[in-house]
Amino acid sequence: RIAAFGSSIAAARDAFAVAGSEANGLGVTIAGRVWLFRMTTAHAKGQNWAAVLEQRLDPEDSALGLSQAGRESFGSSLALSTRTLLVGAPLDGWGAAPERGAAILWQRGNSSSRFAPTRRLEHAALGQNAEGSLGGDRFGMSVAVTNEVAIIGAPFALGQYGRVTVYDHPSAFPEAAPDFVPPSGAIWTDRDASIEVHAPH
Repeated sequence: RIAAFGSSIAAARDAFAVAGSEANGLGVTIAGRVWLFRMTTAHAKGQNWAAVLEQRLDPEDSALGLSQAGRESFGSSLALSTRTLLVGAPLDGWGAAPERGAAILWQRGNSSSRFAPTRRLEHAALGQNAEGSLGGDRFGMSVAVTNEVAIIGAPFALGQYGRVTVYDHPSAFPEAAPDFVPPSGAIWTDRDASIEVHAPH
C-alpha cells in the first residue's frame, strides 16, 4: 500500500512530481516511489484543472545500484525541470559506508517523452560519521536542478559541516573533478561551507 504520499514534491511548468513510499501490511517501508503528473487544463483564474498520472519511477532497477536503504529513501528529495528530474536517495550505502547517499538523474528528450535514468550521482570522497566509519554524508538529502545544472547537498559531510556539489551538464560530466573547498576557521562561519563545482571537459 502507498504511504507518505506528498513527502516531497517538485514542479516545472505544467508538470509536477510527488514522492511517497510503498509499505507492506505491517506498515514497513519497502521502497520509495515517485509519481509524475501533468496538468491538463490551463489554470486561469476561476478555472478548474485536472492532473493526469504520466509515469511512476521505481528504485528497484538494478541499473540504479541502490542498496535497500537507498531504495527506501528514494524520493526523499526531488527537483524537476522540463527535461530533467533529480531524485535523492540520501540513505543509500553499502557495508562500511552506510548512509553515503546518492542521487539519480532522470532525463527525457522532450515534454511528451518518458523519463529514463541516465546517471547515478554520488559523492567521490567519503566523509566520516560520528562513529568514525566511512559514510554518513547523506548526499542527496537536498537537490536542485535545471536542464543544464544539478546541485546536490550532503549536509553531514566534512564532520557535519556539509557540502554542496554542483554538476554542470551532469549527464556529460566525467567521474573525476576538482574540489573547491573554502578555508575553515576555528569558529564556524559561512566560509566553512564547502562547494564542489563539476564541469565537463
